[in-house]
Amino acid sequence: FIVSICGQPSRYPDARLQAAAATTLARFMVVSSEFCESHLQLFFTILQKSSDETIRSNAMIAVSDLAIRFPNLVVPWTPHLYLRLKDESVQVRKTTLLVLSRLILNDMIKVKGQISEMAFCLEDENPSISKLAKLFFHDLAQKGNALYNVLPDVISHLSDPDNPTSQSKYSSIMKYLIAFIQKERQADTLVEKLCHRFKTTQTDRQACDLSLCLAHLSFSEKGLRKLQENVSYYQDSLRIEEVYTNFMAIVNKAKKFAKADSKALIDELECRIDEIHAKGVEQDETAQKAAHASKKAKGRRVDKRVRGSFPDDEGE
Repeated sequence: FIVSICGQPSRYPDARLQAAAATTLARFMVVSSEFCESHLQLFFTILQKSSDETIRSNAMIAVSDLAIRFPNLVVPWTPHLYLRLKDESVQVRKTTLLVLSRLILNDMIKVKGQISEMAFCLEDENPSISKLAKLFFHDLAQKGNALYNVLPDVISHLSDPDNPTSQSKYSSIMKYLIAFIQKERQADTLVEKLCHRFKTTQTDRQACDLSLCLAHLSFSEKGLRKLQENVSYYQDSLRIEEVYTNFMAIVNKAKKFAKADSKALIDELECRIDEIHAKGVEQDETAQKAAHASKKAKGRRVDKRVRGSFPDDEGE
């Protein structure tokens, strides 16, 4: 009967009845693994589609108990949990963030690329959710390499060309997260990883995002050397003014804190970046002029064909 009520909200529309049935269903699922497995589809349908925000919120709370009791059954449904971070209800988003924070920090679910959805919460319009997200990432950063390991995936997901984040939000999110990369070895390795990703960018915006992340990092001499050694990966993007500006910000920041034996490296890097940028800009201008000339020449050819299609008036 409980399953029937939960599965047919249009037949049993009373909000209190639906809330009680959903809570009871969750309690039965905690008791039996077989019952849990056979009704997970229904449970997550309630979590996603219930029109009552309280029911969705309570269902999310119940997920925490289910994940602790039967982790192997709940893990495949993890992507559905992250979706609730975009729920229209502040109550549901807040509950989801609290539940996921608890499960991740207690190693009940693994930290994967979907954690980028939690990074979005850093810029949530609701201040309490933003504050909870900051607390979560602060605690995650204390768990060894947990944040460092997922950061490259977060960077990629947030600059996905099919679902891009606004540049202001992207900058704010990445500035907050990258600030937790304090170990020199991690920062140096991240420099190399980000440089390599320039080769896989599909849009100028993605290249700008990568360069922005690099600009937020703290550079050691080894990190600067990696930036120089991997110039072939990002040289094509230096024609983009914003990318060039971000790389020059790295150079200028390095100059302020450089030791005497690092100045030659920084000067060499700066000269190379300037040279590649100037060459790229020149090539772009040449290409634009060529395209303009080609378009103009094509227009003249079309005009001649049009004029030639009319007979001369002389001879009439």
